[in-house]
Amino acid sequence: RVFASYFGAKAKGLWNLVYDRRVALQLLQYFYQENGYLKAKISNPVINEDETKRLIYITLKIEAGAQSRVASIAFSGNSHFSQEALLADLELKPGTIFSWPALSQARVNIINKYRGAGFKEITVEAGAEARKDTPDYEVNFTINEGQIYRISQIELTGLRRARPAFVSSAAGLKPGEPLSLERLAQAQKNLYDTSVFQAVNISSEPEEEKNYEERVKVSLQENPWLSLTYGLQYNSETYFEGLGQIDFNNLFGRGWNSLLYFRANAKQQEARASLKVPYIFSRKTDFLLSAYYSKYDKDSYTTEEIGGSFQHKIMIVRGFNLSWVYKLSKIHDYEENPIGPFPYDVKVTSSEFSILLDRDTRDDRFDPRRGSLLSVSLSYSPRFLGSSLSYFRSFSQFTMYRDIGRSFIWASCYRLGLASAFGDILIPSKRFFAGGGTSIRGFKLDAVGPVDIWTGLPEGGEATIVINEELRFPVYKIVRGVVFFDAGNVYSTLRDFNPLKLRTGAGLGLRIDTPVGLLRVDYGFNLKPRAGERRSSIFFSLGQAF
Repeated sequence: RVFASYFGAKAKGLWNLVYDRRVALQLLQYFYQENGYLKAKISNPVINEDETKRLIYITLKIEAGAQSRVASIAFSGNSHFSQEALLADLELKPGTIFSWPALSQARVNIINKYRGAGFKEITVEAGAEARKDTPDYEVNFTINEGQIYRISQIELTGLRRARPAFVSSAAGLKPGEPLSLERLAQAQKNLYDTSVFQAVNISSEPEEEKNYEERVKVSLQENPWLSLTYGLQYNSETYFEGLGQIDFNNLFGRGWNSLLYFRANAKQQEARASLKVPYIFSRKTDFLLSAYYSKYDKDSYTTEEIGGSFQHKIMIVRGFNLSWVYKLSKIHDYEENPIGPFPYDVKVTSSEFSILLDRDTRDDRFDPRRGSLLSVSLSYSPRFLGSSLSYFRSFSQFTMYRDIGRSFIWASCYRLGLASAFGDILIPSKRFFAGGGTSIRGFKLDAVGPVDIWTGLPEGGEATIVINEELRFPVYKIVRGVVFFDAGNVYSTLRDFNPLKLRTGAGLGLRIDTPVGLLRVDYGFNLKPRAGERRSSIFFSLGQAF
């Protein structure tokens, strides 16, 4: 592990002991010292060759000696932070492994803590002395705090529509507060996160007549108040799809953003208007108000839904976002061309409360190569909130992307959906479907799972599970290849759920980088086709399958 990969290595792994002995031994010596073996002795390797078996035997003698630990830590000169507060931010603590690199890092951590509190002139001297007759060390830090630098005033330039109160609240800077580079960098990030500004520059300069105070200058360039986005895409399941979006930025100068969105293809039409309210009376809120209409034509039914929603988003821990959503809607499920003797036509009112959790660490949203995406939604629509049908619905998805070697990527996706109407019949638009180019390839769209006895068309179910595994690799220049295996099923009721009873598909695909995006072509095989099912399917689209 020590020799595995270092900058400028002449060979791989242990071969560096043969071809780059001096550097390899220095790395090994540093490794032992970093782990507390300060007096480790490492002899030159003895190398023997067996020409008949074409083997090399390397003998390396290492005398590690005693491991050094921290016997005690003492601070002097600190008044702003207590000893307990300083120790809390250090990995170096009494009883932990002692090394000189760890001592140096502890000094840096103390300096950063003080600078974050406004102490620009902080100096810290770190020392350690060996405790008599032991391998352990007594650590001491001598601190010269200096004075706290504070913000005297904040100057804003470049404002067009944004109100100064909104900018100050979003930045999180106030006169009289401690000044540090970390606070200025965080203020810059906060302003970019509002999506109101396309350029943010923050600097500070000393006041001439005030010691230890600096003026903060915030230079801003706002985004256009109106922007239009439109596009056209194609896939082999819904054919051509058009979309358009109009964004209204920084409404009323308060950082509020609104949009009008429309999307339509051969099976689905959707229109949405939303208003994002990040601040109210200088308080961070992250509210999202939406009104929408959608129509979705399935093979066996059509659903129309019109409604509105209110969403509040908060960050619970670093990287994880939690939202609660209330949605009120009218849902109409019906058969446009009835086939059986009993035409299906149902109208319900849904008053739904949902909890959403997500975490996204992907390096690219459209063509990720590493990272992961987790999303979990839990929805409950009770009658006491005005619903005409009481139901519970949950859907979870986890995707991850890992490098295998230098050129190969292993992509995985796991999906689980569960729903119940508590003894009533769950309407089709709240059921789960599987099969198709982004689900289980080798099957037509929504073709996995139970079918209607009258029409023979998919009717969905109360539970679903889908597993996708995909190996991606380069072929030639802009062309990449994939091999994939998909498994999953749809179950009519929760009682039928069996994760061992799965339909499977596998196949090959190509990915071509084009000026308009990543072109995807997948050819999937149904590994165990049933009567009337296709043995294979081909899919075209833009973007990865997941």
